[in-house]
Order: sequence, then C-alpha cells, then structure tokens
Amino acid sequence: MRHLNDNDKVFICLDRGEDLFSSLENLATQENWQTAYLSGIGAVEDVELGLYNPKTKAYDRKNFPQVAELLSLAGNLTLKDGKPFFHLHAVLSGQDYRCYGGHLFSAKIAAVCEINLQLVHGKVTRNHNANIGLFDCKIH
Repeated sequence: MRHLNDNDKVFICLDRGEDLFSSLENLATQENWQTAYLSGIGAVEDVELGLYNPKTKAYDRKNFPQVAELLSLAGNLTLKDGKPFFHLHAVLSGQDYRCYGGHLFSAKIAAVCEINLQLVHGKVTRNHNANIGLFDCKIH
C-alpha cells in the first residue's frame, strides 16, 4: 500500500493480495485518522456483501469469490470502541457485466484499488442503537 497526503486529502493505492479493511484500518491507526469519507475504484475478489433487514435486525450476507470490477466504493471512517471503523458500501460488476452491491464486509484486492479519502475535522463515534439494531453515528 502507498499513500499520498495533501493536507486533508489522501490518495491511497492498495496492491494485489492486500485485505481492504485491515490495510485501511492499519493506515488510519498509523496516521491517527478519526473521521473521513472516501470513494474508490479497482478490482477485488473474495468479497462478502450484505443487505440489512430492519425487521430481523440482521444482515443477509452473500460471498462472491470471483474477481470483480469495483465500480464504486463509498463510505466513511469513524471510531468504534476507540478504534478506526470503516463503514463501506460497494457496487461490483462480474464477467457478465451485471452489477451487484451492498454493505461491504470484506474484500481482497485482485489487481489494484485506488481510494480518495477526505479527512474531516472533528470526531464521530459509533454507538449501538437498539431501535434499529445497528451502530449509528454520534457527532462530537
């Protein structure tokens, strides 16, 4: 992984074989980032996506082991239990050129992943909200 800081803007390049989440979490810890939003593109594999069901308060999850184009990665960085937490959603395209997407639980970089990250001044934490069954944002 490589990254370039330009004030509050960061360009990140992840390489083949890297785990998306652990790479981003390690970088955020190293750089002491607390709050940001991001977008990205690339190619991924071994992806797990989810769709949240508000009635059951649980995610329906599905694995996609094949290589896919990462057409759109969007999300944010906040703190959960004092550690960096990336909440990401992805739109992917397979060999049939059909799109699928959802909440991103895991992904491995298949070729490269390029991410634009915008740091935000201030602190946002995640706290469990029993009403919705998820960790939602608390802005400090």
